[in-house]
Amino acid sequence: MLQQKIQIILNWWSNQKTIPFTLIFIALMYVSRILLLPIYFLDDSVNLHPSFSLEKNFIEMFITACVLAPLLETLLCQQFIIYLTEKFTTNKYLQVLFSAFIFGLSHWSSIMYIVFAFFQGIVLATGFLLLKNTKGVKIAFVITAIVHSIANFAATLLIYFD
Repeated sequence: MLQQKIQIILNWWSNQKTIPFTLIFIALMYVSRILLLPIYFLDDSVNLHPSFSLEKNFIEMFITACVLAPLLETLLCQQFIIYLTEKFTTNKYLQVLFSAFIFGLSHWSSIMYIVFAFFQGIVLATGFLLLKNTKGVKIAFVITAIVHSIANFAATLLIYFD
């Protein structure tokens, strides 16, 4: 029953034109980040952006978080991992979960940060997979990287101007 409802929502989302799809994708990233904020408060030692140092200038932070990380992580954690998992299973849920697991592990600074990144990875992998199946892998890569970049940009602003 739940799987059917999820499938109805995913079908509706994947049938959207590119701009509405992307706006929904961005909204899901922000909603998931807001819902995951309690993780930040569960452990005072959690730094949701451990690679950032307050000594870095804004341009360096922007290039790292908003350009390099989204491109590299989309390539490795969504495109490549989903490509590999398609060789072993046709189950899209397993493909998304494995991609999210690898995405979470790539943010290894603390257990809580891995959990936070895992759930963000579910959103990114789902969006990537839906786009890949409807618009092709190139569009999926570009839009997923852009959505990831936009989400990281807001975090970068909050961290830098805190």
